[in-house]
Amino acid sequence: MYVSTSHDPYVHLAWEDFLFRTVAPDVPVCFLYVNAPCVVVGKNQNLWGEVDPRAMREAHIPVVRRKSGGGSVYHDLGNLNYSFHMPRSAFSRRTHTELVARALRAPPVSLPSRFGRPPVFLNERCDLAVYSWGAPAAEASHERKVSGSAYKIAQERAYHHGTLLVHADLTRMSMLKQRRHNMESKAVASVPSPVANLHEIFPDAPCTLAHVTEAIRAEFVHVYGATDVHTLDASCLDTETLVRGRSVRVRDSYEEMQTRYQMETDRAR
Repeated sequence: MYVSTSHDPYVHLAWEDFLFRTVAPDVPVCFLYVNAPCVVVGKNQNLWGEVDPRAMREAHIPVVRRKSGGGSVYHDLGNLNYSFHMPRSAFSRRTHTELVARALRAPPVSLPSRFGRPPVFLNERCDLAVYSWGAPAAEASHERKVSGSAYKIAQERAYHHGTLLVHADLTRMSMLKQRRHNMESKAVASVPSPVANLHEIFPDAPCTLAHVTEAIRAEFVHVYGATDVHTLDASCLDTETLVRGRSVRVRDSYEEMQTRYQMETDRAR
């Protein structure tokens, strides 16, 4: 298990790619991190069909393109991001989405049940959802997404990663979404959903980033057994190893993502 003290989204996506390419297929891994404000888009998305370029520049918000599919998401210091790595044969989006949901019901977070149901549950898209604050009943119209996710599968390995809204700035999230829904493109478009922060729905629960991190760590250990926990920072960029006789360096992936974003930004100006 890795828990990052960095807030650089490029560092985190580069480290995730390094884990995916170098860890033995049968070794489960959990990676938890928090990004500085940014928008992360899926590998198959039209960048400028998902965000407002002018708003991004004015707010000094970078856009980062990840290597998995899925839609665009806003990250800031109120988001906890999770990344679970597993053998391809064991991959299921439900497995680790349910792990996070169980963690939120357990100490030290211990979110209370509502309407006789778990406080955080899987919706039909396998996202994590809650019922809105003040909802009169457990009805679909009152569902609010608190976590979306994406995945990547290649050869013998897979990973499933997502973002969990703890106390994010939801007003900024809506400001950065592009409104040009009539743009013609073959790219994968995001599916907008009403969202909420866990802190908003459960104001009396000990629901800080530190509490949620500890709860996920404990549930990961419960599922997979005793595990080493490593603290990660930007020095991980200097990590490299040999895979089938070829050198794999974290910094290579880091620089590749930054170069690609700069090229896309230049084309959009």
